[in-house]
Amino acid sequence: MKIDKIIKSSLFVLAVMLALNPEAAFTEKTDSDKAPNDLFFYLSPTLLYRTDSFYPAGETTSLPDFRLFYEYEAIPLFAEIGWQNRIGNLSTWFSLPIRRSCVAAGEQSLGTNLPYQGMDIDTTFPFKGYLAWENDYLGLKLARDKIDIGPGYWSSVELNKQNPYWDHFNFYYKVGNFRLEHYIIRLNPFLVTAEERSAQDSMTGYNVWDPEAYSERVKNIVVHEFTWFIGDSFILAVGEFLLVGGRSLQLSDLNPMLVFHNFYGEDWGNVYGFLNLQYRPHPGFKSYIDIVIDDVVSTVESGVENTCPAALGVMIGFQAELFKGSKLNLFWVAEGSYVFPTFGIRSQPLQTFYSRMFYIDNTVGGKRLYVDYPVGYYLGNDLIDFRTALIAKIMEKCELSVDYHLLFKGEESLHSDPADEGSAIHVGYLPRGIVEIMNEIRIECKLRMNRRHSVALNGRLTFLQNKDHIEGARAIDFGVGATLTSIIF
Repeated sequence: MKIDKIIKSSLFVLAVMLALNPEAAFTEKTDSDKAPNDLFFYLSPTLLYRTDSFYPAGETTSLPDFRLFYEYEAIPLFAEIGWQNRIGNLSTWFSLPIRRSCVAAGEQSLGTNLPYQGMDIDTTFPFKGYLAWENDYLGLKLARDKIDIGPGYWSSVELNKQNPYWDHFNFYYKVGNFRLEHYIIRLNPFLVTAEERSAQDSMTGYNVWDPEAYSERVKNIVVHEFTWFIGDSFILAVGEFLLVGGRSLQLSDLNPMLVFHNFYGEDWGNVYGFLNLQYRPHPGFKSYIDIVIDDVVSTVESGVENTCPAALGVMIGFQAELFKGSKLNLFWVAEGSYVFPTFGIRSQPLQTFYSRMFYIDNTVGGKRLYVDYPVGYYLGNDLIDFRTALIAKIMEKCELSVDYHLLFKGEESLHSDPADEGSAIHVGYLPRGIVEIMNEIRIECKLRMNRRHSVALNGRLTFLQNKDHIEGARAIDFGVGATLTSIIF
């Protein structure tokens, strides 16, 4: 009996340790984990327990909670096989992932990245890969991968760093203290049947003049960024985003720096400019401000009926290496973001940054989840967001982090409704309407046992007020878990 109790107690402790908070670590291996030319394969089994499920079983929603979706994307793949190779300045890399589908993982509080219930494998292949030629002065890359634009730690205002991947082409050229960078990003539409397209059209309900305009059609983003390294301490970057929907790219879209594009009358374009300034007095510290302007409304325009107020997003933050020694490193980051309700919103889906509906089609399991990957700030618009983290690395074997997140989120619908776009509801303050307030604390411990094996333990406690925009409603959610990662070769 005693042995039986010991076994049961051990299994219980193991179950708790092998649960994972979705923002678990070790999603990617570093260069020290593998040789310059490498065929690699690793397993990363994950178990998690959380009181709030991701998505109800069998339910399809057009407005999932972005936070929960990106948390699932942060879970390490169950298994990955890939190849990387570098010859001089030429490099290639690709990976083929195996993981449970996003919808299947949300069917119960106790979940895993292992596709154990039939063939519920995420079929969005290939996940990542690139072909690149790069040196200190010139670079070309064709890739499906994340894009790191802007100074933000978790996400910039310009482009969502939390997005699982972007299909894109990147070019940069650097000379002296100046650097020009260019991106062409493709937001792939998924093929849909006529019935599905009709259902999507009926959901929008605002396409009486052009039914085809609201079906899933191609979107492209063109980014131009010009960076000036001012002395040893300041970095100034200016640039623009062009969102072109419903038509092919034109030569005028690809010019390196044209801030004022005229899309009026075309109905299939949107453009905003951005400016960010970084101050780096020494390598261990930087402070920054990131400003993105989608619309500037003059005094004359502001009094006109159905005219939206100015739309912009602002981020202020700093990152500091508090202490760096042979046995202990301390790093602190803090960011505050303010994104207007009208930022990125347009009356037509092919113009807006936040209302494009994608879906992940798990053809094997037959389940479908509609998802919007926001182009701009990763939690959407109409928010005030503050987040800070303290990270300690101990002798390269252990990493401890504490993360505090405070979010004020308005009731802005992510669907664009031209009937509601005017000044009647967009009164220019933030956030708007009944507000969801979130306080969240996360604690994480990563243990690196050796070059090939590591484990990450996590815990999360979340306090939500006005959950689901029900006034007065409060909820407390928590999650605990761990991930064990083994690099096979």
